[in-house]
Amino acid sequence: MALKTSKVTLVEATVDGVNYSGNVELTPAKMKGLEADAEAYEAAEKEYEGQVEKLKKARDTAAEKFKKSLEAAGVRPIEPKKLTPDDLKKIRLWASRNGHTINPKARIPGTIRAGYDKAAAEGKLQDDEKI
Repeated sequence: MALKTSKVTLVEATVDGVNYSGNVELTPAKMKGLEADAEAYEAAEKEYEGQVEKLKKARDTAAEKFKKSLEAAGVRPIEPKKLTPDDLKKIRLWASRNGHTINPKARIPGTIRAGYDKAAAEGKLQDDEKI
């Protein structure tokens, strides 16, 4: 009886956040093909990361320039209004009347605050709900 032997190789890789692993029998040609594809992927990934970094820098530079232009024109950032306990009660009242449930001691979720602000902008608040 003759035994067949083969060379099994453990191949592991991560591509786009997905891990690949397997014990596979590879011919030298298939192994070279995998290595070439891995090198091409790594080169493309490195180029991608470089482009992302360049774009982030360009965006940050443009944002800083725009901020300076706004300030030079006299336009200032809006400071968020500090809400009083009475203001918070009014927002909670509006929320309860509009089907939202909020823990009376918890922070008001941003989605509820956005809904309140939208209702205020559209003139849909009752007098006792207005800040």
